[in-house]
Amino acid sequence: MSLRKRLDRFRQRLGISYRLWRRLTLLIGQHPIVLLIGAIAGLLVGASTLVLLFEARSNESISSFGEAIWYGIVTITTVGYGDEVPRTPGGRAVGAVLMFSGVVLFSLLTGTISSLLVARRILEGQGLEEIQLTDHLLLCGWNVDAPLILAALNRGVDGENLRSGRVGRAARQRLGVVLINDLAPGDIEGELRGYPNLELHYVRGNYTLESVLNRAGAERARAALLVPDTSGLPPGTAPSDDRALLGTLTLKGMMPTLKVYVHLLSRDNLAHLRRAGADDLVVPNEYTASLLAGHVLAPGVPQTFNELLNTDGINDLSHVPIPPEFIGRTMLDLLTYFKATQDWLLVGFVQPAPVIGIAQVLSGDYSAIDEFIQRKFQEAGISTGVSRDLRLNLNPAIDYVIQDIDRAIVIGTQRG
Repeated sequence: MSLRKRLDRFRQRLGISYRLWRRLTLLIGQHPIVLLIGAIAGLLVGASTLVLLFEARSNESISSFGEAIWYGIVTITTVGYGDEVPRTPGGRAVGAVLMFSGVVLFSLLTGTISSLLVARRILEGQGLEEIQLTDHLLLCGWNVDAPLILAALNRGVDGENLRSGRVGRAARQRLGVVLINDLAPGDIEGELRGYPNLELHYVRGNYTLESVLNRAGAERARAALLVPDTSGLPPGTAPSDDRALLGTLTLKGMMPTLKVYVHLLSRDNLAHLRRAGADDLVVPNEYTASLLAGHVLAPGVPQTFNELLNTDGINDLSHVPIPPEFIGRTMLDLLTYFKATQDWLLVGFVQPAPVIGIAQVLSGDYSAIDEFIQRKFQEAGISTGVSRDLRLNLNPAIDYVIQDIDRAIVIGTQRG
């Protein structure tokens, strides 16, 4: 009889379905630790049963299965307390086999676990390990400005911790950030240090590929930041917006609700990125003219922007939740409270604002044509309801009544 038929007959005797048996064999084949633990458990139960058969009548210290199991555990782990000792030749022979088998099996188990941990560490260092984070950020691409982005994120999380009163290493909240680029492991290793408020991970590869984004946990991410990517390019080669465009299409195709923010190189690609679904865009040199003119016409204003946006500045702009007791009260009340208690300067509010969707354009009676359009949009994965964007309310009237959806924008001083 072939081995396959014997195993199938054994499965039938155990009453296990073929599907479950298949899953178990696959699990054991993929995870040798499961096989080793199963072998140790099988050896323990079998040897304990044999010891009990030999010792039950002549040895009062091993007269039950529980005592035999205890003897088997302390013997297979080579602890050997000596409280239970076999007296018959058969029991001692089983004990000897159990000792030597325990040494071999536990050595194999320890070596397997160590090799798996080392292999995982190597894969992680090479950017090939699958990331298990949730609600994290994706930093797609790499250039000279990427460390500045990480520094700004680190500083922002530090400010959130200070404002929320989370002090101390145990209470401090950290933000998960996954770097996706083509840098060599040796080059990226030094970039993962110096950001105590960030939990940094590295995935090596082209972020326009779904397989790479899956390793980065894109479907569980909070948002993605796409920067002009110089990693993997030959020296002297300038990056382009093509990768950002493809990356936006891929990310939005995988997870339409994911927030995608893109740093553009050329204004000519602004419309293309918006059509691809980018939630917001950073356009180079957008404020250069205003800042230069401000140095002449409004001295101090450009310096104010530098102070608020510089990662090394003392003051910074941030949005904070509003205490519940101020909902329904006025802007003046909250401004006075923030300045008196936190030394924050309230400059305005931000809130989600409704944006008209397809459902508001279609007629209310839902004719056959309207239903067809609705169905086709849903089949394509496009929402027909009301989407939401952000609406700013800077420098509102002093008697502005605060709503429950408002979040405050403040200028705060960093305090270490």
